[in-house]
Amino acid sequence: LTYDESVSVTLNFTPTNNSKKIANITIDGIFSPANSSYADEDETYHMYEFFAKKNQTVQLTYTLKNLNSGMLQTISQEMNIGEQSFYETINY
Repeated sequence: LTYDESVSVTLNFTPTNNSKKIANITIDGIFSPANSSYADEDETYHMYEFFAKKNQTVQLTYTLKNLNSGMLQTISQEMNIGEQSFYETINY
């Protein structure tokens, strides 16, 4: 992707309590292979930054692990990337 074809995308995963953590995150769409991610020491807070093609719908799928029961929950959502930088906070 060239600079003119892409926009910056920031996904901020924020826990609402301490009983769940992110087990897996996948993003399906057209984006630059170079990205950065950050997870805190407890792996509860995650931030992903990357460049994605403008004017597309990206499929975000993430799996949560319940730390009390060990059960996994997979959640998928579509994100519409437009012409401007995209920032999304996902509370879990």
